[in-house]
Amino acid sequence: MKVGIAHDHGTRLKVLRLCTSFMPPAKTLEEGNGRCDPIGGMQNHTFELTKALDRLRVEQTVVTTRLPYTAARQKIGSRSEIIRLGIPINRLRQLYSVPAAGVLTTIGPVSLVHAHLGEDLALLPLAVLAARVHRTPLVITIHVSLRHTLESRDLRTGLLTSLGGRLERWACEEADGIIVLTERLAELKRRDGLASDAIHVVPPGVDVELFQGMHRDPFPDLGGPLIVFAGRLVPEKGVDTLVRAAALLKTAGASLLLVGDGPERRHLE
Repeated sequence: MKVGIAHDHGTRLKVLRLCTSFMPPAKTLEEGNGRCDPIGGMQNHTFELTKALDRLRVEQTVVTTRLPYTAARQKIGSRSEIIRLGIPINRLRQLYSVPAAGVLTTIGPVSLVHAHLGEDLALLPLAVLAARVHRTPLVITIHVSLRHTLESRDLRTGLLTSLGGRLERWACEEADGIIVLTERLAELKRRDGLASDAIHVVPPGVDVELFQGMHRDPFPDLGGPLIVFAGRLVPEKGVDTLVRAAALLKTAGASLLLVGDGPERRHLE
């Protein structure tokens, strides 16, 4: 059953957001001594989206996992709150789903449930449960498609692609709206049988104000055509393919610049 949002000028929109990757406080990164997750696109996306909607007077409750050195609750802006659940350790984070099942169903009233899919098996069942309990629309933003994007490399990723792929297809059929980051994934979702009008392509945004006043070339010594990768240096990014491809370039003076850090750095070097 599809449920619409009853919303007028006298009613504030209240969003229940579920995501397992959210930007930790700066203090957490400083005290973690590198033991916490590196910051990537999903952490930045969910954090910046929450801040932007808060400025638009949207009330939000964000339910996420609890990293080491983080508070269980944190205020964002003037009307948004982060609730971190589970044991604050780097392993066994799926245990957050036990308290989350209770929290998600008791928070309310809610106008919309918005789930952000990464590498998490528990997120989609929790999101569908919350939408059913609150009788609200469900929107899923797919940052990592367990069905179409993630590669099976070991026992963990094998479980994510097999079981997670089936959960993703089921949850997408239950959802009222699907947000994907690329046209490629939108086409794959249409091939899965999802209606085209339910799929929305919204590429990751960039805060252009961060770069105002920067008119000089930040890499003047490189010269020539420049290819830049900016992101986490992890296997799923496929940066090793980019490095091998760069070696085949015929363009004179072309340079490849990798901006980032992660477990693949030494291998890439």
